[in-house]
Amino acid sequence: MESGGATDIRLTLDGSYGDIIYITYTGTTEAVEGDVITVYGTVYGTYTYTSQVNYQISLPRIDGKCITLG
Repeated sequence: MESGGATDIRLTLDGSYGDIIYITYTGTTEAVEGDVITVYGTVYGTYTYTSQVNYQISLPRIDGKCITLG
């Protein structure tokens, strides 16, 4: 999701829904759902949110420095 020049990405690794990370990135990207991307950044703890069915979900959070397509 992009807003105000920043991008938040909930990313599955290798297409597995058991391996999901949350990326915050200052900037925008041309990536769309289904694209393969490479992310460089720093692990920054966890990101926790409440799902639509009221479950608490915690994901590893990365402060993205560079996102490239391919």
